[in-house]
Amino acid sequence: MTASAKKLLLAFFSFLLIASGFARHGGTEGYKKAFGVRGGPLYGLTFKDFVAPRCAIELIAGQEWKGYSLTALFEYEKEFLSANSWFWIVGGGLCGGAYREQYYFQGSNYATNGTFLGAPGVAGIIGIEYRVRVIPLTITLDFKPYVLYPASRNPYDAALSLRYIFK
Repeated sequence: MTASAKKLLLAFFSFLLIASGFARHGGTEGYKKAFGVRGGPLYGLTFKDFVAPRCAIELIAGQEWKGYSLTALFEYEKEFLSANSWFWIVGGGLCGGAYREQYYFQGSNYATNGTFLGAPGVAGIIGIEYRVRVIPLTITLDFKPYVLYPASRNPYDAALSLRYIFK
């Protein structure tokens, strides 16, 4: 884990501790918005906003292999295990990134230092989400396959996300 990722995690958990002290929260059922961190090959920030009772938009801003990416997903959520704490997620959307050419095209002779290459694409997502009842927090484990043009070096991402819930 890089120093910047460690600082990001420390800042998030500090925010979580401070915010949970001020939160008047009676559980996580029916939350509207959540913001947090995402860890995996593509690590960064995640924001989730419910636009309908079972439908959400998730934005993921992240960093991976010498580049940056932004993903916008439309997700459908359904409860399972009849516990009102566990949900499965499925969805899809658009993604894009800017990657240093010399790392994006391994072994290419024409890449130059500092040159960024834009890469638009599409992404899918499937996963599970657990809503912690005693504090305003969700824990999500997901698998996100994606395809970027002109090429995808690693066409999938599996991650663990921790999000603070804003009612």
